[in-house]
Formats: sequence, structure tokens, C-alpha cells
Amino acid sequence: MKTRFTKVVALFLAVFLLFGAVCIPASAASKTEDSYQDILASLTADPYTDYLVGAKNDGATKGAQEIKYDVDELISLIDPAATTNWDAEKHVKEQSVLDLSDPANPTQSTQKFLVLPDSGQVTWKLNFTEEQAGLYGIRIEYAPIDGSTASVERKLLIDGVVPFDEARAFSLTKVWQYAYTAKDEEHKNTFEVDAGGNDLRPGIASVPALRTYECTDIDGFYNEPFQFHFKAGTRSLSLVASKEPVSIKSITLFPVEESKTLADCKAEWATLPNNVGAESSVTLRAETPAYVSDKAVYPSNDRSSALTSPIEAFSQKINVIGASGYNTTGQWASYTFTVEEDGLYNIVARFKQSALEGMFASRVIKLASSDGAYGFADGTPSVPYEECYFARFDYSDDWCTEALNTGEEGSELVFYFKKGVTYTLQMEVGLGRLADLLNTIESSLTKINNSYLEILKLTGADPDEYRDYGFRRVMPLTIEELGNQGKILNEQAVLLREICGTSGSNIATLENISRLLLRMYEDEDEIASNLSNLKSYIGTLGTWINTAKSQSITVDYYQIASPNTELPKSNANFFQSFWFEMRSFVASFFVDYDSMGVSAEDGAAASISVWLAYGRDQSQIWKNLITNKFSNEEKIAVDLKLVAVGTLLPSVLAKQGPDSYIGLDAASVINYAIRGAVVEIQDYEGFDQVVGYNHTEQRLDTSGEIPTWVTDYYMVDEAGNKTLVDMKDIKFNDATMVPITLYEKTY
Repeated sequence: MKTRFTKVVALFLAVFLLFGAVCIPASAASKTEDSYQDILASLTADPYTDYLVGAKNDGATKGAQEIKYDVDELISLIDPAATTNWDAEKHVKEQSVLDLSDPANPTQSTQKFLVLPDSGQVTWKLNFTEEQAGLYGIRIEYAPIDGSTASVERKLLIDGVVPFDEARAFSLTKVWQYAYTAKDEEHKNTFEVDAGGNDLRPGIASVPALRTYECTDIDGFYNEPFQFHFKAGTRSLSLVASKEPVSIKSITLFPVEESKTLADCKAEWATLPNNVGAESSVTLRAETPAYVSDKAVYPSNDRSSALTSPIEAFSQKINVIGASGYNTTGQWASYTFTVEEDGLYNIVARFKQSALEGMFASRVIKLASSDGAYGFADGTPSVPYEECYFARFDYSDDWCTEALNTGEEGSELVFYFKKGVTYTLQMEVGLGRLADLLNTIESSLTKINNSYLEILKLTGADPDEYRDYGFRRVMPLTIEELGNQGKILNEQAVLLREICGTSGSNIATLENISRLLLRMYEDEDEIASNLSNLKSYIGTLGTWINTAKSQSITVDYYQIASPNTELPKSNANFFQSFWFEMRSFVASFFVDYDSMGVSAEDGAAASISVWLAYGRDQSQIWKNLITNKFSNEEKIAVDLKLVAVGTLLPSVLAKQGPDSYIGLDAASVINYAIRGAVVEIQDYEGFDQVVGYNHTEQRLDTSGEIPTWVTDYYMVDEAGNKTLVDMKDIKFNDATMVPITLYEKTY
């Protein structure tokens, strides 16, 4: 009886579970499955090289002709929540943009754009015939919209899928312009000075300039535009927002042609007049670019050479660019110029590249011209020929002056310029000849790390070096991978030595990692005992890659000069150096190096002293804020001094303290309170009032041209009631301080 009852209960539970399982799938299951498939497809996308090989194996050839789609053609928009379609027509608007096709005479015009927010997706439905199907590059005409300082970033989908791994992120740079307000004797842009004669860095603002972008690798591993495979039939092309709003004018699909070479260009220029004399030259001060790609590309001061211009012993002059911040692939600075004679010119640079020991840094040279010979129609510079991807700056502790070249003998780059035409020279950070090598090593790092994790699954975090794990028997493919990557790193070390022409610590790093991998591959008994070393080397290799990608160059000037012109001197002679050092020595007795400068504004109503207990980098930021904002608006001169921590208390006791002190730590408040050095607030009216702001409530504002998430600010009174306030009205109460009660007194 008991057995029968047990069987009945078991049958009942089985039926119950069966029906329960049948009822689990809900209406959202399909969407969840689709989302999972989308995520899986994004995470498993092939690298570009595999994608291109696969497309060509499928019979894909170069596209037949250029196909352009304007803003209001074949578009469907999706909102950030991906639930409803936006009306495309509502987002096609007229926008005022700056046309830089003639940099000497930039013009403002109103054009039609598709205005897109910083989230969501835009899709074009495209139809391809059998003749049109093939491989195309993608060109985007756009204008940035005021947002944050970041560049515009988009992910690209074809038929709803990321076609290859590198298509996850494309960066469309903005255009930033420094607000130069001073001119030198030659009427060129220069910098304002403070009361101590120190140069002041000007403010910077984004410019709504029309730009053209061809989809290329954000990491700089591939120079040419990517080729995308569009098959016959109806296809979708989508841009998914990652960062920043943007206005798009058109999307163009174009067949990617092979780049011209310098030899091709020289053959074209052979029939043109060449009237350039040895004395023909134009000097471009590197610290005063016309436009830059972002705020991180800023000029700075260098005092390592007496020949750097301008330079003063008694003051700080802004005289170089690139000492920091201007080292990431895709960043650029541009300069405009004209020449006096038609003909062939070199671009000469005075520079110092001391960041990559034993290696070289690279720049991509791009040009645009007002006559349309170089660049795109809207004035966006482009690469004139293939060798311009590989401009090379070798390592040196000293300053160098060279015509831009690719590092090989007789490889100076030449360009044809015409009299009366305005040219734009854009110097963009690139990887040059290191691109393929770094791409290979980065791929190798991923595979080495995966092998390490597989071994870790077997051994644990603390392997026993005396235990026989049987690595080759348990995971033969993983051990084989270690050997393969060891050989690859050794090959890349040999290649790097050939490219650089020297042997340095960077090459030794690759060789050391290669030796360890090969030792672990050849003798599995070495694996457990060296697993911690492998982990350390993985981190070392990652650091090596990041360092090699950082292409930092300090530049004093560029010179557009005849190939027959004698190169300017790189370094000062003995007497020049001696005279500058002597003047600097004398200046050290008179210049207050702790003072960051007095901003003596015209009509200043007062002067205050401010002490800062931070580092010099932070103090420079404070100085710029005070000079460009506070002193300029309030007409109050500020003497900003950099002081050591702990100097405030003695100075207050001696009644020699500053008007304002920045950098006081919280623990010091008690010390000042018990010495009567803080102000009592209990006698102030409303000192005990509770006032605060709740700024955590966000909403989607669709009233403007661009749907955006906004933050509502509320004032909270003592009873907890909230009142909506305007952002510009939010400020601290003048009498609001943190109450501290000591010896029955509230401070």
C-alpha cells in the first residue's frame, strides 16, 4: 500500500513538473532569444582580415561605382529603448555649419542634416542589384553637435549584425579651435601674458565644421578604409550610438582604390612648373595650430634647448606641442599656410622623440587645399599618397631637425604646392610601420592569456611544482598554442629589430617572454613552476603594447621648405647654451617659482592671494581657470602660490596667511577651531537651516531637436518639501558651513 502511494505521488509530481515546464516560455522569450543572439554575434565577430578573406572566397569583388544616400533617403530611426520608430522627417533639420574648404576664408552656411542623439540607432535600407553587389568603403559627411569633450563614436551593423570585430567602434573627431587674441610682429597668432611675462594658454571651443570621415580602424592597425561586403538584394546599414550626438549629411558607399605612391605623384608633377628657390620657406609654429581634434592636444612649455623658440630665462613661454596628451591614434593638429612659388617642397620638423627608447613614433600626413587638389570638398584633409602613412620620428635625447621621411635612406616626402592656394597640413597620430607588428602582438597576447586561464583551471591559483599534472595529455592544444605564440613573439622581436635598426629594452621584453613560452612548451615540467612568471609576463606584455601605442613627439616648428634648402640647426652651440643657462641662473634669484603668476586684469578692482597645496600639474589647471574665467569676469587679480602642506597653520598664527587656501584636509579643521582660526556661524541668521539639492531624478526630454536625458534639480526645505529650481540658480548659501561645536561654541 505504501509503495503504491509512493508511486502515485511520484506520478503526480512528474505530471506537475511537466506542465510547469511547458508553461515557462512567455511572450518575451522570442525577444530574449533575439537579444541573446545579437549579443553572441557581437562577441564572436571575426577580425577584419578573416572577414575580408571570407568575403573574397564568396566571390565578392570591388564595388562597381560610388553610391550616395542623402539624409532623408531610406531611413528608419529607432529610439534608445528600441521599442518604437521615430519619424525620420522630424529629425531632418537645417543646421548652420562652418565650411573650411578655403581655410583663409571660412564661410557659414545652412544645410540639411539628420540630427541624431547620443543614444539609439539609425538604419538605411539599401537595395543592391547583382551588378552593384560587392565590397565598398563607407564615407560619412557629418557635423558635430555641442556636447561633451569626447569624440563622436558609433558602432556599425550590416543586416543587424556587427560584420567584424573592428566595426564595434568608429570615432568621428570634432573640430576644436583655440581662441587666440594676441598677434606677434608678423601678425601671427601668439599668446597673452600675465604680469610676470608668462604665456597664458588660450581658451578652446568646438567648431561646427562640416567633416568627412571614412570608416577606418580606431586603433590604427589598418591604414586603408575598411571594405564592407554588400550582397545583392535589400540590405540594412545601421549606426548605433555609443557617444555624443551628431548631425549626418550623407552616407556614401565607394569602391576602395589602391593608394597612389610617391613615385606616381612625382610622375604627375614632372610636367608642372617648379620655381622653388633655396630661400623659399614658410615656418609654422607648432604651438599655435589652427584646429585640433580634442582638448587633450594642447601646447606647453619646454626649456631643454636654447634654440627652442620663443624662450625666455625670466618667464615661461609656450613654445612646443606634443609633450603630453597628443599621443593617441587618431588625434591631430592642423596648420594653414601659403607658399610664394609653385613647386616641390619638403616638410621639415624640429622635434624630440625621447619617449619610446630604441623605437620610433609615427605621424600620418594629411593635406587639404582651397583649389581641391588635396583633401575632400569640405576641406577635410586626406592622405595624398601611401608613404604619408609612415612619417617616422626616431628616438633621440637631443632635438632633431629633419625633412619628414619614412626612415629609409632617400625617403624624404615631397609635395607640390601652388602660389596663392591656401593649404591645410594635418599631423595625425598613427602607428606607421609598427601597425602590423602591434596588431600581431596584441592578438598573441589574447591567445597567451587564454592559454594561461586554461592551465589555471587545472592547477588552481597556487600550483604544486612537484606534481605531475600531465599537461600535454590533458590539454595538448593549449600547450601547442604556447609554443606557437613563443615562436610568433620571437619573429616579431626579430622584425622589430630590423625596423628600428637598434636593440633596446623593448626588444628584450619580447625575447624574454618568447623564451619562457618556448621553455614551457618544450618541457611541461616547467609549466607549474613558471605559471606565476607567465602571469607577470602577460601584464608586462600588455604594458609594452600600451607604451608602444603611445606615439608622443615634442615639436617646436614645421617648415615648408625647398628640398635644396639647408636644414636649420637642431641644437644650440656652446655659447648659446652657456648664455641661456647663465641668464636662467640669474633669474633663479629673482623669479618666484612657487608663484603661479599674478593675473593683472585691466581695470581690476582688487587683488587677492590664493595658496594651493596640490601638485604643479593641478596648480596649472587652477591657474588656467582663474585666468580665463574668474579674473576675466570678476576683474580681480589673483596671486596664486604653490605651497607645501602644513604651511597654513604657522602662517595664520603669524597673521601672514592668504586670502584663500585650497587643499586643506578635513583633519586640520579641529586644529584651527581650537585656536580660534575659524568663524563662528551660530550668530548668522538661518545658520541651522537644512538646505540641500536632490539631483537624482532624470527624465527623457523630447521637447527639443534632440531627445536627451536631463537632470531635474530640486531644493529641499526643512520639512522635506521639494521645489524645482533652475540649474543656473543653484549655488551654496554664503553662510553655509559644516557646523562643529567645541567648548560650547559652534563653528
